[in-house]
Amino acid sequence: MPHISVIPDVALTAAQRTEIRALLDAAFEGDFSDADADHAAGGIRVLATDGDTIIGHAALVGRQMQFNGVTVTVGYVEGVAVHPDRQGQRHGSVLMRMIDENAQKTYALTMLSTGVQEFYEKLGWVRFLGKSYVSENGQMVRTADEDAGLMVLAEHPSWNVAGCQIVCDWRIGDVW
Repeated sequence: MPHISVIPDVALTAAQRTEIRALLDAAFEGDFSDADADHAAGGIRVLATDGDTIIGHAALVGRQMQFNGVTVTVGYVEGVAVHPDRQGQRHGSVLMRMIDENAQKTYALTMLSTGVQEFYEKLGWVRFLGKSYVSENGQMVRTADEDAGLMVLAEHPSWNVAGCQIVCDWRIGDVW
């Protein structure tokens, strides 16, 4: 079983950053942009290592959002990946349990965006029931195409009701 560590983003070495990026590129089959990498910066990183090799990664960052008009800091999960040679061995589940544990200590609400909802549902995440928006130049712009991929950590059921609205700030790349 690999070693799991939680590291503040600022404590990563240049070599670790390079290795993480290579892992993310391999796991996302080249569909992980520089903007995606930037989105994973600034919070904590959960790393799975086998010896000196990083085989899994997940990041948790704080993002200011508006939930039904109230500003909240949301724990947002970014860059969850396991090296393709090590997938299917429950490493991703272990990474996410550590993310969830850290998120519950720090944030009132924890979210992520994914195209593989089934993986996260097995870990206690639920599909977001509300409507998503992005704040762009002071305007709320509906991001309806993102709603289906948004998920909320199930430990926060009062935050996930049909009809609620969540607004994130615009950012380069994927806003969600």
